[in-house]
Amino acid sequence: MDCSSFEKYRHGKHEGRRNHILDAAFAVFIENGITNTKMEDIARAAGYGKSTLYDYFGSKDEIFSELLRVKFTERYRLIAASAGKENSPTEKLRAFILGELGMIVEYGGKERLEGMLMASPETVLSEGFCQAIHDIILFKFHHISAYIKDGIADGSFERTDPYIAASLVIGASMSYFGTVTSPEYKAVTAGSVTTDEDRLQSFFTLIFRALGVG
Repeated sequence: MDCSSFEKYRHGKHEGRRNHILDAAFAVFIENGITNTKMEDIARAAGYGKSTLYDYFGSKDEIFSELLRVKFTERYRLIAASAGKENSPTEKLRAFILGELGMIVEYGGKERLEGMLMASPETVLSEGFCQAIHDIILFKFHHISAYIKDGIADGSFERTDPYIAASLVIGASMSYFGTVTSPEYKAVTAGSVTTDEDRLQSFFTLIFRALGVG
C-alpha cells in the first residue's frame, strides 16, 4: 500500500473500521501471543474477511506495531498528563505509577502482556516494534527522573543521582506489577487479611523511604 492509500484509511469513514481491527487484534494477541496469531485469526475476531485486513495493514507485525503506538505509547502520554496535574513531585510519581498499574491490570496483567510480547524474531527486530518499545522506555524514564529531580530540588527527596533512582523505581514498580497481577500471587494471598490496598501502600512506603521521604 502506498502512502496516499495508507492515509486514506487513517482518516474519515475508514478510521472506525481500522480501530475495530486494532481492538480485535489486541484481544487475539493477548490470548494467543504474537507468534501463534495469524491474520485470519484477527479477521475472524473482527468479523471481516482476511482481504479486508490487508486493505488497512500489510501484516500482523504492522498491526502489532500500531497497537504498541495506540494502546501503550498514547496511553502513557495520558498517564503522564494526568500525573502532571498533581501538586508535588511525590504525588506526581505516585500518580504515574498508579496510572501504569491501572493500565496493566486493564490489559490483563503483566504476565498476559509479557506472553503477548513473546514475539517471533522478525517481529522483535522490526523497526516499528523496536521504535515503539524504545519510545515507551525513554518516556517513562524521562518523566520519572523529572519527578525525582524536582523532588530533590524542593527538598521532598534526599540528594541522590536522579537517573539511578529513576531506574530503581522503574525496576521496582515493574516487579511489583508482575507480582500482584500474577495468578500465583492471587493464589498465595487468597484469604489474607491484608488487602491489595494495604500492599500497594506498603509498596509506596518503601519507594518513598528509599527516596528519603518519611
